[in-house]
Amino acid sequence: MKIEKLGPQIGARIHGIDLTQPLSDGRVTEINAAFLEHLVLLFPNQSLTPGQLMTFGRLFGELEPPHPLLPSHPDEPQVTLVLNDEANPPENDVWHTDVTWKPTPPLGTALHAQVLPSSGGDTFRISMNAVYEALTHAERTRFEALRAVHSIETFADSNQDSDDGGLVRAMMDKYPLLEHPMLRAHPETGKRCIFVNAGFTTHIADVDAEESQAIMARVAELVARPEFQLRVQWQPLTLGLWDHRCTQHLAAADYYPQFQKMHRVTVVGDEPRLLPH
Repeated sequence: MKIEKLGPQIGARIHGIDLTQPLSDGRVTEINAAFLEHLVLLFPNQSLTPGQLMTFGRLFGELEPPHPLLPSHPDEPQVTLVLNDEANPPENDVWHTDVTWKPTPPLGTALHAQVLPSSGGDTFRISMNAVYEALTHAERTRFEALRAVHSIETFADSNQDSDDGGLVRAMMDKYPLLEHPMLRAHPETGKRCIFVNAGFTTHIADVDAEESQAIMARVAELVARPEFQLRVQWQPLTLGLWDHRCTQHLAAADYYPQFQKMHRVTVVGDEPRLLPH
């Protein structure tokens, strides 16, 4: 197994491993250590069945149940089908961390490339640990005391005229507005990161609108800095794994209306917490 570092802050490509074969305990330990260090791992040329994708995901924890809004694989309901074409435009072209509107957002996601457009469709990922480190001391101190409000309502707004609109509204009833700490500590490494995102964070709690907007704008400014980012250029059968606890991602929609198909499994996470230094 060889680890090729892809960026100074985030990302590594893993060579010399076949995930269709059983992995030793030592190999699993190596992969998890690389995951915690690099936050995003890419495994080229992995001819995984949906069942094998699930087996890989379970190396990191329990798998999430079938996605409430996206279709599932007919043979393995816990494998989500990410399908985009002219009739189903991509909607992930905004910086976000998945389902932070839940009390326990996911630990991570494994995404397996099946059918790709002829060009475009890259995914951008960013280390929110690096974004935290870029804060001033005064900002760190201020943000440590704050909580952010998360909601699925932004997704509902984009689907209000679609067949999914009713499903999203039902999810809003099931998952009302909730707060997470604005900063969280990684439960395994202890590293701190900013835990707000443009996709699902509506505002900062218990501050006036002006300060909330200023804080969100400051985070957006840092997220836009390329030195904290990794650009993933997908190849067929590449398996990507990323840590939701300390990253954000944006999927470029520049391939529309071409067809793209991915298989995805997501690992159950924990409640975001800010541990003392």
